[in-house]
Amino acid sequence: MRKILALTVLGCLLTGSGRAPAADKDEEVAILDKAIKAQGGAEALAKTAQLIRKGSGTLTLFDMDRAFTDELIVQRPDRLRLTLDVVGADKQKIRVVQVLNKDKGWEENGGVAMELSEARVSELKEEAHVQWVCLLLPLVQKDSPYQLATAKEIKVGDKAAAGVKASLKNHPDITLYFDKDSALLVKIERQAKEAGLELAKEYFFSDYKEVDGVKLPMHAVEKLNGKKFVELKVDSYKLLDKVDEAQFGKP
Repeated sequence: MRKILALTVLGCLLTGSGRAPAADKDEEVAILDKAIKAQGGAEALAKTAQLIRKGSGTLTLFDMDRAFTDELIVQRPDRLRLTLDVVGADKQKIRVVQVLNKDKGWEENGGVAMELSEARVSELKEEAHVQWVCLLLPLVQKDSPYQLATAKEIKVGDKAAAGVKASLKNHPDITLYFDKDSALLVKIERQAKEAGLELAKEYFFSDYKEVDGVKLPMHAVEKLNGKKFVELKVDSYKLLDKVDEAQFGKP
């Protein structure tokens, strides 16, 4: 089974922007700062560094929708554990567990756990990097390694969205779009490589709700080359002070 992406807006340990004062900000930094404030502020976002997110939805494979439930445990920026229960064609549940622990990764499928190849670990690390970027705080911290530029305004649904492109050496560019009314993150675009294939990925976020002082999306969709791959409805978020290290070991 191909890699399943768990979509969520996560937090980090950064506590604020170290960029220039407001009067001297570039347009892209101003867009990001407004978005951070809309989600509850830097301090609120920082609380989401470690969390558990539970959800349910549909996974589309070979033009067929499969229902699933999942649990995602994260410790930003480079550790995650996803437990996914997918309803198969025979109505039986298939459990897949994926773990990323920095430069190592494992997958358990049908009760058998295997270490992931270097290429598959790289794919998971890129997904973790996307989630790190969509936190916004890493982009505006002092001495941030990211190069920022404004992107052409688009419409997400029927609403205008302002764009910011984030570039980092050895990573594909990531373009983030923010609703011009609410300032919340509503879309991410990037190029990706999976199983040797180049793919265009789009991530859509909506239905933001406040959780312990921070606004997080309760609905997310991922598209591959313009076709829906995952649709997720978040059932709950739980922000954590710490995560048991064993969660990021071999399943």
